[in-house]
Amino acid sequence: MVSVGDSIAVSESRGHCFYIPERHEQGILLVGTGTGLAPLAGILTDALANGHTGPIHLFHGSRDVEDLYRIDEMRQLAEQHPNFHCTQCLSGSHVPEGFASGRVNEIALSGFLT
Repeated sequence: MVSVGDSIAVSESRGHCFYIPERHEQGILLVGTGTGLAPLAGILTDALANGHTGPIHLFHGSRDVEDLYRIDEMRQLAEQHPNFHCTQCLSGSHVPEGFASGRVNEIALSGFLT
């Protein structure tokens, strides 16, 4: 867990986006919007295929549900893998049941800050 006041390192995108199998117990936090799900899904697939045992949290967001994709696939993977948790977030005014309401980055960080 990260506590309020803790420092974390965040950098701009550098084109490196991959899973490191030697860290199979480490927690993984994946946060993206729109088509940003694609590289995150690749990391997720690699992690699950390599028997990752640490918690994996994926947060995928968009303004409207129509702009999200692979919803059913991600939910099915979450049902099959108890260490994988998927939250689809919508920041628009209409948020159907089963989706989190708000900006994806705020929802993702709210679950990890104490």
